[in-house]
This record gives sequence, structure tokens and C-alpha cells, in this order.
Amino acid sequence: MLDTNRETQLRTARGELNRRMALDDENSMEKENADMALQNSEKRYRRFFESAKAGILILDADTGKVVDVNPFLLQLLEYSYDELCGQHLWEIGSFHDIAASKAAFKKLQDSEYIRYENLPLKTRDGKSVEVEFVSNVYLVDHNKVIHCNIRDITIRKQIISPKVIDLNEAVGGMLKMLQRLIGENIHLTWLSGAGRLWPIKMDPSHLDQILASLCINARDAIADVGKISIETGMVCFDDAYCANHAGFIPGDFVVLAVSDDGSGMSKETQGHIFEPFYTTKKLGVGAGLGLSTVYEIVAQNEGFINFTSDPGRGTTFKIFFRRHKREAVSFQKNIPATMPRGHGETILVVDDEDAIRDLVKSCLEQLGYTVLAAGTPLEAIRLAETQIKKIRLLLTDVIMPEMNGQELAKRLISLKPNLKHLFMSGYTADVIADRGVLGEGLCFIQKPFSIKDLAAKVNEILGQEKTKENNPAGARYSLKTQNAHGQRSEQRPRL
Repeated sequence: MLDTNRETQLRTARGELNRRMALDDENSMEKENADMALQNSEKRYRRFFESAKAGILILDADTGKVVDVNPFLLQLLEYSYDELCGQHLWEIGSFHDIAASKAAFKKLQDSEYIRYENLPLKTRDGKSVEVEFVSNVYLVDHNKVIHCNIRDITIRKQIISPKVIDLNEAVGGMLKMLQRLIGENIHLTWLSGAGRLWPIKMDPSHLDQILASLCINARDAIADVGKISIETGMVCFDDAYCANHAGFIPGDFVVLAVSDDGSGMSKETQGHIFEPFYTTKKLGVGAGLGLSTVYEIVAQNEGFINFTSDPGRGTTFKIFFRRHKREAVSFQKNIPATMPRGHGETILVVDDEDAIRDLVKSCLEQLGYTVLAAGTPLEAIRLAETQIKKIRLLLTDVIMPEMNGQELAKRLISLKPNLKHLFMSGYTADVIADRGVLGEGLCFIQKPFSIKDLAAKVNEILGQEKTKENNPAGARYSLKTQNAHGQRSEQRPRL
């Protein structure tokens, strides 16, 4: 009996030992697999980090010191690795001239996300470059790091098409769109300058952006109901006047003034409003670059900007455009009767820049389309999940946070395989294709574009449904592009 009990105990002990050894082997195998997966993941990230066609900057989230930087950014800013690594962000030559960069880092620590559409930097040798700057905070090995994506948009900034225009005609053609931007609770008035204004010369899309940004800024300053006024006029400043008025420039100027009866600004706020790192909006509402972009555009066009504001009494911005000596060409925003129009088709518009998204939405609605608008890819996905059946076309920006435009399109096509899509970007089609952000055979329109260009492109894409029905075998499509001048080109798929 005792021998039997002993044998039973031995068998039980051997079984338990074998079970534990098997478990240890399984755990060891899982650990090896996990380690191998981690190593492969790190190798893939490193390959991406080293070969990325955009700048990547890794910062210590506590100190702001540079932990790592990729070759693309070193080449863009003309620094060596040792010159950047270990330095505080605000000590680097490219950033130290921006007064608010240290404060922006503190804001990034608090909000864990920051984005700047047009951030001016300088290379080591002082050459100016424009970048798109997006930062997020991540947890790596229990330590917080800041991952900064920095894209060179200098090429995009150079894509301008100045025209000689009449400011009164331009403003008059924008009024309906601007009223849509600011909403029905705000009354928009326009006081045009008496007689014929001197002509000015600039890219019409830049004037659109100035008006949209100033009106959106005014709208955001009005709590409920209110009034926004637009005025135009002409003025001449001589040397004596400018000597006693800082910031004014001698010469003949055409004036654009935008006033609101909103909350106004404190003296402290007034000292920062044109800084690219500054915003008074709540977290997640805008990037603080609207007025900075306006200031930049005005300066590029040899003008200047002046403003007055008092808390509780509203704000007035005055833009002074230098007079152009030649006659102006006609500049009408009214939609010609022959322009292709929609018939209530639903278009989902996705762009993380408020002014552009609202302008595109307004244009499409004037053209007869029904528009759903989203400020982020995730917001677009949420909209599509409930309304995908009626969405005929996705019109999306290419470069956005969370995911790019093509990734968004793939997500929505999984919900509706026959969904049409049109991509838009300030980058040229060649740059987009070279950077691999968009595949070939996709429809693309380059910002800035006119309402005429947009109408034609949307009509062409929605009209392809009938064409494909007549071509069931499936023709090979090229990358169709259209620039701001309405010129068309094609990139054939590579064999």
C-alpha cells in the first residue's frame, strides 16, 4: 500500500515537473518570438527613419533636448548630427530666432500635440526654408519622447500666380462664400471705396486666403450674434508721415479693412498675434497660424498690416497693398452659367486647415453639391460610417495628421468599393508622386485652384461612372493633374 502511494506521488511529481518544463519552454519561446518581433520592428522603423523623405526630430519630452535626428533633416538644415544631438530645441540656429519656441515647447508638453502649417526656419548658412511642423508625444520604454515630422514646403510656397486685379471686384465676388464661412448669426457688411480703386498685383488665391483668415478670426471673436465689416479704399503715405508712424511705408496703397464687434484683444495678446507659435484658441481648435500666414502673404506682396483692438470693443485689421501701375484685369467669383454643376450629389471634403475646408465646401455648395466636411481623417471615417451610402466622392487633402489622404481613401473604399476620390495638395503632382504619398492612377488637383478648375475636375470624376459602365474591361488610368492655371498633364503608369 505504501509502495503504491509512493509510486502515485512520484508520477504526480514527474507530471508536474514535465508540465512546468513545458511551460518554461513555451514562455521562453514566446519571449524569443517577442524579442525577435521587437528587433524586426526596430529595424523596420530605423530603415524608415533613415530613408524618410521628410525630416524627423526626436526630443526628450522633459528637457527638450534633441535625442535623434534623421539624415533628411540634417541635409535640409545643413547641420551635422553632432551639432544637433544633445542641444535644446530653442538653442538650435533654425529655431532660436523664433521668440516663442520655448513657450511652444511648454505648450507641447501640456497638450501632447502641436501643428504648424507654414513655419519659417533658416539653414545653418542662413537660407530661408518653409516647413510644415507636426509633433506628437509618445511613451517609449516608460519615457516620454516628442516625435516631430518636418516637411519641406518651400516648393509649395513658390507656386504662385500673381495677377493684376481690382480689389473691389475681388471682395464682391467673395461675399457669398464669406457669409457661409462666418454663419447666419453674424451680419456681414461691405463698404466699397468710392470710385475705381488703384489696381494691385498678387495671386488671387492669396487674397482669398487673407479674406477667409481675417473673417474666420473675426467670427471666432464673436460669442453669439455680431457684425463683421469689410471696407476698401486708397491712401498715400509720404516720408514725413512714415517717420512718425512705425511700420508704415511711403507710397500709394490700396486698403482692405476687416472689423468686428467681438471680444477684442488685450495688450499682451496683441504683442504675439503674428507669431507662428501663438494662439488664444482652445486646445485642438486651430494651430495659431491664421494671422501669421496673413502677415507673411502681405509681406511677400510688398505691403504691410496694421490693427487696432480693445477688450470688449472689437478689432480692426487694415491690409495695405502696394498700388500697381498697370490696369487691372477682371476678377469675378460669380459662377458662369456654362460651368459644370452638380445635382445634389454628396461630397465628403476633408482638410485640416479650416479656411481652405470651408472655402471648398462653400464653392461646392454653390455648384449644386451636398457637402459633408471633416477636419481630420478620423472625423471623416466617423461621418462615413453613418452616411457612406450617399457619399459619391471623397475630396481630401494629401498631407494630414493621423493618416494621409490615400490611407483615408483606402479605409473608406473598404466601406464602399465604388467610392470616387479626388486628392488635393499644395505640393505639385510631381512632388507628390516622387515622395510616394500617392500611388499612380489617382486623380489630383493642385492648390490653389479656382472654382472653375474644381467644378471641371469634380464633374469629370463623377462623370467617369458612366464611362466605366461602358468600359467594363477596365482601362488603365493615368495620374490626372490640374494646376492653378487650369493646365492639364498626365503621368502614365510606369511599366
